[in-house]
Amino acid sequence: PAPFKTSTLQQEAARRASLSPRRTMSLAQQLYEGIALPGRGPTGLITYMRTDSLRIAPEAVDKCRSFISSRFGAPYLPEKANAHSGKGRSQDAHEAIRPTDVEITPESLEGVLTPDQLKLYSLIWRRFAASQMAPAKVANATLSASAGRAGFRQLGETLLFPGWSALWPLDLKGESMPPAFKGEILTAEETEQEQKFTRPPARYSEATLIKVLEDEGVGRPSTYASIVETLYDRGYVVRNEERRLQPTALGDTVDRFLVRYFNEDSPSSIVDTGFTARMEESLDEVEEGKVPWVGVMKDFWRDFTATMEKAETAPAEAPPAPEPIGEDCPECGKALVLKHGRFGEFVGCSGYPDCRYTRPVLVKTG
Repeated sequence: PAPFKTSTLQQEAARRASLSPRRTMSLAQQLYEGIALPGRGPTGLITYMRTDSLRIAPEAVDKCRSFISSRFGAPYLPEKANAHSGKGRSQDAHEAIRPTDVEITPESLEGVLTPDQLKLYSLIWRRFAASQMAPAKVANATLSASAGRAGFRQLGETLLFPGWSALWPLDLKGESMPPAFKGEILTAEETEQEQKFTRPPARYSEATLIKVLEDEGVGRPSTYASIVETLYDRGYVVRNEERRLQPTALGDTVDRFLVRYFNEDSPSSIVDTGFTARMEESLDEVEEGKVPWVGVMKDFWRDFTATMEKAETAPAEAPPAPEPIGEDCPECGKALVLKHGRFGEFVGCSGYPDCRYTRPVLVKTG
């Protein structure tokens, strides 16, 4: 596997350590700025964490290969150093995210880092070291069997040599399967009957949303976390029971308005991922001196102003109906409802503006 860049770090931290993108970047900032280590003083533990490059400094590669050879032995060290390249255009000002010193292992930092700091450092350290190790070797097998007119198939996977999976999970999909021989009679030990239905695509998780942002060319390594957190901060989405992003009534309302006036048919289709990706490309070309910035901004502003003038005169979208909480207002007796304001959720009286009773949402702990 390649070493981490910002997007993959946020994805794996969410998937393997249940860390939100904002929390991941906050912890990474702490590791980057430095932690006081016994006998060494303040020490920066990782390289800069906002990057979309997979480049590794030659001296870091050499030190990592030496570490792998001494820790795991020659079979785990490839003949040549592994090199990874990203898809499409990447800004190469910073390296990939890696430990500043591969010899500072996660085990040596137990009791020094906080639990969450240690989780994140361990992910970064293991991913970087694994990126320079020899390939894992896996034997794949397909077992086909027949019983009258019915055919059966089973996929099997067996790990022959761990390679880089000694440090990073291989995530094998198949089961380990004992050897089978052609013509062998198999015994049916049990049968199960199950009815399945076609399910709609799963909602985005924080990790899968960040992957889509990257694949579509929307945003930059420095903005992925803030994009996701803005959805939460403004009350457009909530985490459901499966820890996936579910739109709120407010989010649906905002979405309907934006799609109506800023969709792909508008002169300035700012909610179209293709438009956003093209704008990112234009800004890259400005940075590289290929096109003048005045022309890019002029084209954008002309179309955006026309779209804004139309949207500003549009009738307002009806706000989502407040959700009753099952209590009556202590001042006027009308139903209390859950409302959304600029500072988040709060409980208010359904009799507003005649009754202005409000109270904060109480969160149960313990």
